[in-house]
Amino acid sequence: DSPYLITGDVTISSGRSLTIKEGVKVIFLANSDDTEGGEEKYDAELLVEGSISVLGTAAEPVTFTSSETVPSKGDWGGIRHKKAGIFEHMVLDYSGYGIYSSEWSATIELKNSKIRYSGGRGLYVNIYQNTTQTVEDTDFVDIQGKDGYAVRFDSGGHNNAKVIFRRCKIANSNRGGLVINYAEGIVEDNEFLNNESAQINFRWAYSDITFKNNKITGNNSGGFYVENPQRDELTFLVEGNSIVESSSGSTYGVRVDLSSRNIKDVLILNNTIETRYDGIYVYGNQNVSPKITGNTIKGTRLESTGINTSGKMRPVIENNTIEKKQNGIRVEYNDVNGDGQVVIKGNVIKDNSGYGIRVESYAKPVISLNDIENNSGYF
Repeated sequence: DSPYLITGDVTISSGRSLTIKEGVKVIFLANSDDTEGGEEKYDAELLVEGSISVLGTAAEPVTFTSSETVPSKGDWGGIRHKKAGIFEHMVLDYSGYGIYSSEWSATIELKNSKIRYSGGRGLYVNIYQNTTQTVEDTDFVDIQGKDGYAVRFDSGGHNNAKVIFRRCKIANSNRGGLVINYAEGIVEDNEFLNNESAQINFRWAYSDITFKNNKITGNNSGGFYVENPQRDELTFLVEGNSIVESSSGSTYGVRVDLSSRNIKDVLILNNTIETRYDGIYVYGNQNVSPKITGNTIKGTRLESTGINTSGKMRPVIENNTIEKKQNGIRVEYNDVNGDGQVVIKGNVIKDNSGYGIRVESYAKPVISLNDIENNSGYF
């Protein structure tokens, strides 16, 4: 009967499944593994070669925790599974690595749960093609992190791999970031709060990206970064987010590096950004026309640039407010033989210590109806 004390690795063999129901408490003997196996040789783990279902309720969650009266991060290993993993209304405290979906054949559905005080990541999922990984309404609290992130998804380049990450919180962590590699990502209505670092990174995208209505607040470093997509004709939507660094922070806002990809749509809309470094920066070597509209950008210091585009970008920059940065808007187009058309219209650019608008290289801007005031210069 619950509670159960685990003194070493418990292995569920391939082809078998494990179901743990509401109210069960599983206690792992701290810093002990009488089997000396698994991911952590000297810490007890739950190793599921098959499938696992953890089915708690709001009133009676399933709990995995340390045996110590005064527990510490990494007292026990974590849960590793290789097939389907369903976790609902679960509390997982003081592990070394949280949950690890270790095989490409693994899938995860994690909802209404708490993963806290992890000595490494809180969650690491490998994704196979034609699968969807879902994490919703789950809190990751006081995560030490690994490789800069509390949560990591990695498809390894498999096709039609998708991540849904909604209404979650990553808070009070050393590395409070989220990274999605190669996969489509829908990241909505989350909070990244009061972390030492909160880097939200989409790397090597094979599919579309939606990053919408998230709050990235009170962190000391990090920002939102789309890096080096692997396919053309994708759509990247960054809309309605709030990125506000801590009082002593040094973060950036939205950074998009398209490299040499001909991306269909880059839409950066209606975000609130209060950071030390660039508010919005978009770079690429193809003739892409990002739409940067309705954003409010405010510097925490008189440093860096509000909106900055370079390479062969032909942005439409409309109806943004930029204040208290070093510089307002900078546009560059680096191809003398290309079409460097740029639209800069209806923006409010004020109280910056440097220029309001700067046009460089071969950009051909149409500048109209902007309110440019109390900067040290126009161009």
